[in-house]
Amino acid sequence: MAINDPIHVVWDNSNIWLWASCNLCESKEGKAARYALRLHFSNLHDLVTKGRPIVTRKLAGSVPPECDNLWENAKKLGYDTSLLARVPSTDGMQEQAVDELLHLSIANAVLDNEPPQTLVLLTGDGKITPTGTSFPMQVMRAVKKGWDIEVYAWDKTVNKDFLDIQAQYPKQVNVFTLDGHYSQLTFLVEKDSFLNGSTVHVQKRNSQKLPAR
Repeated sequence: MAINDPIHVVWDNSNIWLWASCNLCESKEGKAARYALRLHFSNLHDLVTKGRPIVTRKLAGSVPPECDNLWENAKKLGYDTSLLARVPSTDGMQEQAVDELLHLSIANAVLDNEPPQTLVLLTGDGKITPTGTSFPMQVMRAVKKGWDIEVYAWDKTVNKDFLDIQAQYPKQVNVFTLDGHYSQLTFLVEKDSFLNGSTVHVQKRNSQKLPAR
């Protein structure tokens, strides 16, 4: 994987955000902290892009949560952003079309650009959508076209299909976990949260700096 090859960043914000707020944050900083947790967009962007030339910048997610600051930061860094409303379903409010939009972005990038190219994928999601597509399927298509792949996700969210593809194509595919960078990729806003019948005050916590490359 050449360090100067063009990269195509495809970011599934729902997958990255939900595990950080609902699982990691609670285990590391307590249940009340999850409502004060925010992602440090710029740090995560810098961690995965590593100063390389960027061709595609696609970020998609759903509301709630809205996270206006994240979306504004994404737009400042040149991301094409898609924020979709959740719709009612028998299981509550369900996300719609976010994965499909990102799958389409990958397909368009692979069709429009000849290798050497690198797909930088921020998700661990491996489920097949109602339209019959999935992130691992799109990764396989890119691999067969001669692309390199980097998958970034929280450890417990990495679908086994990504690991299987990495094992099959170790020279083209790398799966990276984000857990070791939790304190650099997240921060807390000062906030009062209502938890178990009482108000809990959460103190502000800043993100740590990323280590120098």
